[in-house]
Amino acid sequence: METELEKCLNEFVHVDSGASLVIEKTEAMWVIDVNSGHFSATSDKPETVFRVNQSVLSEIIRQLRLRQISGFIVIDFIGGMTETQHGKIEAEMEKLVQKELMTTQIAGFSKSGLMQLTRKKKEVSLLEQVTETCPSCGGTGHVKTAISVAYELERELSALKDVEQAVIIVTEAVLDQFLELETAFNIQVDWEIADEPVPFYQIRRIFS
Repeated sequence: METELEKCLNEFVHVDSGASLVIEKTEAMWVIDVNSGHFSATSDKPETVFRVNQSVLSEIIRQLRLRQISGFIVIDFIGGMTETQHGKIEAEMEKLVQKELMTTQIAGFSKSGLMQLTRKKKEVSLLEQVTETCPSCGGTGHVKTAISVAYELERELSALKDVEQAVIIVTEAVLDQFLELETAFNIQVDWEIADEPVPFYQIRRIFS
């Protein structure tokens, strides 16, 4: 089993509701990506999206606290909520941050649907305390995990329209994580395994 420290360093976080989070550090900010995972859906799509996003709020705040995350934070909630539901999410988040010892300000949702927060920095994050620069990351300081790259591939394939077949070069770890997502696509995919030291994929050819 993972130790508490290992859990806090893992970018992927399971939420009891069945949803999940991917927490990543970039040069300028922290990014939290919300995914529906195995959340039980309803026939009302906006309501389902709202319930998924609502279910992760407490866990997001908990992870910010455990990981000692501060500075500029962007939360990429699942899109499709109504304006009223956006307001409810923001109001619930306001209530949660008021209980935090670290000063947290919510700037609300951007036009693109991203929630923006700032947390006053008192100390370096847990990630910065226990990790060092990766020699394979191109100077960014970190490399993406296989699961986060798998989610990127899932989103890119979902966005493809009128496509029947694709050839995708991918590292084995990313392919394993992608297949575990069990997402159905109406696309025939031919996989080519890449011998790369870091998680990676590339959609090489597309046939319509």
